[in-house]
Amino acid sequence: MASRLNPRPRYSRHSRRYFLLSLFALAAAGWFLPARWSGQLISCVQVTVPFQDALSRSSEIAGGSLPQALDTESAQSHERLIRTNEALRHTIAALATTITELQDHVSTLTRSRDWTVNHAQLGPAGELIPAKVVGEDFLTWRESRLINKGTLQGVKPGASVASEHFTIAHESIDLLGDGLAILYGEALIGTVEQAGTHTARIKLVSDVGAQRKVLIGRFQEHGDFVTVDRYFWLTGQGRGRMVIEDVERKRVDEGHIAKGDYVLSDPNDASLPASMVIGTIEAIHADRNRPLLAILDVATTLPPSDLHRVYVFLPQQ
Repeated sequence: MASRLNPRPRYSRHSRRYFLLSLFALAAAGWFLPARWSGQLISCVQVTVPFQDALSRSSEIAGGSLPQALDTESAQSHERLIRTNEALRHTIAALATTITELQDHVSTLTRSRDWTVNHAQLGPAGELIPAKVVGEDFLTWRESRLINKGTLQGVKPGASVASEHFTIAHESIDLLGDGLAILYGEALIGTVEQAGTHTARIKLVSDVGAQRKVLIGRFQEHGDFVTVDRYFWLTGQGRGRMVIEDVERKRVDEGHIAKGDYVLSDPNDASLPASMVIGTIEAIHADRNRPLLAILDVATTLPPSDLHRVYVFLPQQ
């Protein structure tokens, strides 16, 4: 009888429809919000990081339990060898580029160069801060990732971020002098765009409109690594894609630039101790509007979907 006198409130179809339309409108508004506004939401997201981290760890365990049961010891060793080989190639490319830039300063090759930033001298020492990727950007058109380290751990906006995938030994790396091999062996994936107390947002190199000064190089048959004698501009296209435009078609026709060549960061980038591998040239095609020029399609060395752990590089001031 009581249930008849006090029936439970029921939501009409119109109410639910208005609710869904409101959510849709909110999401649509977020799509057009500038980064400086939507970025402020990073502080709100921080409270969900422990849950995201736990969920990520659970999914890794669940997803990895079956392969671990099926993989043989030889298959695991093969995978380690592949990663180690790629890390060594990254290291050789990075060091070869650095040697080219510092050939008149041989004494500095055993340490990273000295910078002057805002009249503050920066030496070879620095810190590699390991972090875990805990989420993607809620704005799908932006190429960024959320990590579980923030200003309390020393992360600062503008810091360079490298992958943690190719190198194997990475225990207790604090001083960069002890971790150069790891840093060089990995790939540059982006920079810290915004940082909260417990989290930070990484802007990937493939983000739409992101630009970076780069070099192009390759391994010769005898093992030496050589670079093209000029700089290029790398532009992000979104969804893990990047391009290099304004490339002389003559360089491609003469074989100075080819598919599979490495793309590396500018050795003079003050946020890094040396040049780092960013990706490889995936395809080359002619510029339809400018027949004398070519366009290079660049793929990241590590797809964004495979980014699970990273290193934030923090120079010691």
